Amino acid sequence: MNFKYNEEQYGEEIYTNGFQTDYINSELTILVKYLKQIKNFKKKETEEFLYKFCEKHIEGFNKINYYKSIDKAILKGRKGDNKLITIKSISIYKEEMEYIDSLEIDHEYKKLLLVFLVNKKISLEIKRLNYCGNEMSTYFEGNKKRYGSIFKAANISGKLKIDEMIHELVNKNIIQSIIKGGIILEYLYPLYEIREEVIQVKNKITDKIEDKIKKIIVYDIKNYELYEEISDFENIGFVFDFYKEINNVKKCDNFRECKRLIRVTNNKIKYCKSCAEEKEKTRKREWKRNNKEFSSEIGITPKPLI
Repeated sequence: MNFKYNEEQYGEEIYTNGFQTDYINSELTILVKYLKQIKNFKKKETEEFLYKFCEKHIEGFNKINYYKSIDKAILKGRKGDNKLITIKSISIYKEEMEYIDSLEIDHEYKKLLLVFLVNKKISLEIKRLNYCGNEMSTYFEGNKKRYGSIFKAANISGKLKIDEMIHELVNKNIIQSIIKGGIILEYLYPLYEIREEVIQVKNKITDKIEDKIKKIIVYDIKNYELYEEISDFENIGFVFDFYKEINNVKKCDNFRECKRLIRVTNNKIKYCKSCAEEKEKTRKREWKRNNKEFSSEIGITPKPLI
C-alpha cells in the first residue's frame, strides 16, 4: 500500500504490523508522531514502547546499537510543529485548468505544469498542517529524484524527457531557471493574488548585493469553481487527459470513493489497480463463503480457488 501523504495510516500500519520497509529511522519517527498524536503517549511511554517494539521486530536487536536512532526519532517526532501528514485530496479548479490549457504549448507540457501546481498545493497543505498561512511558494528545488517523480506523475507519453521539457519551458518564459537546478514557476502568478517584497541578492557577475523583488502567491481561492478533487497523486497527468478527453482516460468505476482516473487499454478495464485488487479479494471471500455453505449442505470439501 502507498502511504505517501497519509502518515496516520502509515503509523497505524507500523504500530500494528511492524516495520514496512528497510527505512527504520524514518518509520520510527512516523511511529513516534503516531504514538503522540493518536495514542496520546507521553515521552517516557514512547521510549519504553519503542525499545519493546524494536526488540520484537528487529532481528538481533541490541539497545547499544539502536539507542541513538530511538533518541533521535523521539526528539524529532515529538516536536510540537511536526504533525502527522495526512492529505486525503487536493482541489483543482476550473479556472486553473482553463488557464494552463490556454498556454501556447503542447498537451504533454500542460500536464507537466499541472503536476508542478499540484506539487506546490501539497507543499502548502503540509505547511498548513505544521504551521498556518496561505502563502504558496513558486520555487521548485530540483534534483534528479524530485524531477523524476514529477515527470512520472505527469504520465508523459512519447519520447519526451524531463530535462528537455524544462529547457523548452524556460525558453518560452513560462518558468525561470535559477542556480543548482532550481526553477521558479512563473506561469502561476496570473492565477492568484501576489504579494511582493524586496530581498537582497548577490549579483553573480559583479558580486555586489542588489535589491530584487520577490513575488509570493497568496493562495486564497474564493470565487474559483471546483473542477475536481483528486487523491491519486501518482497519476496527475491523467487529470488533464480526462479534461481534454484524450488518451483513453476515464474515471474508475469506483471513482466516488477512490477519486482515481485510469487509462483504458481494453474493454475489460473498469477499475484502478487498488479497486481492482479489492474487488478480487471480495470475489474470493464470497466464493469461499458460498462454497463453504454449499459444501456443508452436501457433505464435501471444496477445492481452493486458483
